[in-house]
Amino acid sequence: DFREWKAALHEAYRATEPAQHVWHLPDGRILDVVAHPNTQGGVTYLYDDATKAYELETRFNALNRTQSETLETLREGVAVFGADGRLRFCNPAFVDLWRLDSEQLADRPRFETLATQCRGLLDEEEAWRELQNFVTGFNDTREGFTRRLSRNDGVVLDCTAQSLLDGAALLTFVDVTADVGAERALSERNKALLAAEKLRNDF
Repeated sequence: DFREWKAALHEAYRATEPAQHVWHLPDGRILDVVAHPNTQGGVTYLYDDATKAYELETRFNALNRTQSETLETLREGVAVFGADGRLRFCNPAFVDLWRLDSEQLADRPRFETLATQCRGLLDEEEAWRELQNFVTGFNDTREGFTRRLSRNDGVVLDCTAQSLLDGAALLTFVDVTADVGAERALSERNKALLAAEKLRNDF
């Protein structure tokens, strides 16, 4: 809108404070233009070629959106906690696995608060203590681990804890209930076959 753009430029001659504009040129360049009104009349223009800065920001935002969309579509529950023990990010799978309230998670609760809400599904004090020590620990070289959690409702989860930069912690939860059920069925079938073979041999 050339007329609106021209009117915005003319405003600088009546303004008392600097005004900043962004110009997208036809050749693809992007200029940051700052108009400084002079108290004695006139305007001083400062031009800065910000093309590379905008390109880097665009690439960063695109990469960030791609990572966020990827995490949100994962079937595994993912939660990232900061060095202060507060929740920084979690995907929908994490919310569904632990039956949490999304609105409460927006307030970035501490790990202890989430653990209290999840204890109705998993009443293993040792497991929660181990996870809390990992999340709230101040050692960047802490070693990650994987632990199997058997919940009260019969769901079995494999929890993996990994250390991130700046003291952050990454927790992932994978539902392995079906795999564990298949393993138990095979194990029980194997025991039954062994018992039948022993009975046959004894007979």
